[in-house]
Amino acid sequence: MTGGRLLMLAALNGLVATALSALAAHGLTAILDETPLGWVRLAADFWLVHALAMAVCAGAVHAGAGHWAARAGLLFQIGVLAFCLSLVIRAFGWLPPGLTWLTPVGGLSLFAAWSSLALAGRSWHRALSGAE
Repeated sequence: MTGGRLLMLAALNGLVATALSALAAHGLTAILDETPLGWVRLAADFWLVHALAMAVCAGAVHAGAGHWAARAGLLFQIGVLAFCLSLVIRAFGWLPPGLTWLTPVGGLSLFAAWSSLALAGRSWHRALSGAE
């Protein structure tokens, strides 16, 4: 995935996260109980943090950090869609019992994304320093 595409996805994810946060603060308090509202707030927080991480991945890809940075960006995207979106859907009671696995799989994808970003940093450092 190119740095430009990652940056575009990061920006769109930031937009969704900001809108979701505003909705949780102003529009959902009247219709959701505290527990499901907490899920929406958690989803918005995680979505925004990982949108920023995707922007870092975009910059790293553009700067030549290699395939690990691109892989991290893709894993962040999969993670926010599976983890955050499943939390929002669950908050409204729309998540079928057979799809509850999406939340932990999304979380694992976010773990894998952070690990890939660490590997991108390591590879990039080695490339810049000439170390083998």
